[in-house]
Amino acid sequence: MEIERLEEPYSISFRDPEWLLTHHEGLTLENVLEYFAESPFWDPQSNNEILKMQTKFSTLNSLPDHSPPLDIT
Repeated sequence: MEIERLEEPYSISFRDPEWLLTHHEGLTLENVLEYFAESPFWDPQSNNEILKMQTKFSTLNSLPDHSPPLDIT
């Protein structure tokens, strides 16, 4: 995992080459939340975490037609 810090505090980027190497399909709509959850920017209290947990055990690990979940409030 690489966290690049430039001179500007708002110029921090995240890249995890090892994760990308183990997922030969690359980043997809089905795995992007899993990838981003590994970054220091991930907030476990966010709607993204709720979405990730709602899709964790589905057969394709994605939402049908990429529509929003039914109950994020």
